[in-house]
Amino acid sequence: MKLTKTQAQKIATEHNLGKVKSLKLFSSGLVNYNYELKTDKGIYVLRILGKELDDWKKNMLKVERGILFHLQKKNFPYKIPIPLANKKGNYYSNLNNKTYWIYEKIKGENVKKINKDLFKDMAKALATYHKYVEDFRF
Repeated sequence: MKLTKTQAQKIATEHNLGKVKSLKLFSSGLVNYNYELKTDKGIYVLRILGKELDDWKKNMLKVERGILFHLQKKNFPYKIPIPLANKKGNYYSNLNNKTYWIYEKIKGENVKKINKDLFKDMAKALATYHKYVEDFRF
């Protein structure tokens, strides 16, 4: 999905993110379209869902959002992408019949090769995640 700078500015305005400086499509992704949106207030990830929302997908999005807020409430020790509400207080919005949400970009690297130490760190992070979500109820 091609997104224009005008459309990006409309999204930024709807979320009080300031003036758009740049918009860049991430090169990877199987179903969704993810953009890096830079504004004068920060750097964000704009996630546009690639498929229409049926009841199952709507439910999965609610679960995903619920887990993210649950982790935030529990002070999860890793950075998490918290969805930003628009001016109406909604976390999901629509543009040209496509649903999207937006969150602050978390700095990091795109890992291409996993060594033993990184693998251990990933396993520790996953175990910590499971510990923090074991009491999550939806």
